[in-house]
Amino acid sequence: MPTVKTVDRAIDLLECFSAERPELGVGDLATLLGIDKSGASRMAATLRERRFLQMDKTSRRYRIGARMHELARLFDRRESLSQIAVPQLRALVREVAHASHVGVLDGPDVLIVACVESEQQLQVAVQVGERRALHATAAGKLFLAFGADNLLQDLSNGGRLPMVGPKTIDTVTKMNRELASVRREGMAYNREESARGVGAVAAPIYGADKTIAASLTTIFPLALVDQAEWVRIGNHVRRTADRISALLVSA
Repeated sequence: MPTVKTVDRAIDLLECFSAERPELGVGDLATLLGIDKSGASRMAATLRERRFLQMDKTSRRYRIGARMHELARLFDRRESLSQIAVPQLRALVREVAHASHVGVLDGPDVLIVACVESEQQLQVAVQVGERRALHATAAGKLFLAFGADNLLQDLSNGGRLPMVGPKTIDTVTKMNRELASVRREGMAYNREESARGVGAVAAPIYGADKTIAASLTTIFPLALVDQAEWVRIGNHVRRTADRISALLVSA
């Protein structure tokens, strides 16, 4: 496929740069890639337009551009979030005795970036790298409630939302009512919306700009949690999310 080959070649070009080769001319790129200079020039010019490369006006040599640095900072922030969150997750799991995790918004999903399991024999398994549907999870509802306005509409198909679990909220109208409750409480809940017999409580983690940066969730078998326990878990989740927010801002 030509498009895939083009993307592959563009990545090859970016990988020509290194600590030993921070600046490269078009001739250098052509030699390293094994292509003609006109092809290397076109690719470099396109990457420059998209800010992945920048060019020194005097030497006409290219170097890594601002967009690459922006993406690297995003990766660093995610890594920083994981490092900050894990000790707090361990403390939370000791208090509530259920698996807990931190997730970030990634397209139409919540991506799990840190998790700690409980020592209970009966627990809901969670793994780093798992993806969970935005509209069918407590964590996802936080991003829908406090994130960009278009997120929910992008998920829907003619006002309908896909079923994931037995009690998934399946229309935009119903979800908007649920999100209004999430905004009032500052917390989100899941009762068999993602899987039968599974419940969850989630609270937002905020970044320095006061927008939602991540979600903190405790997830558990519904059979083990009565109404009073829902409240107790929620209080611990909220306090832990506030601590992670403060640590993230000061990092």
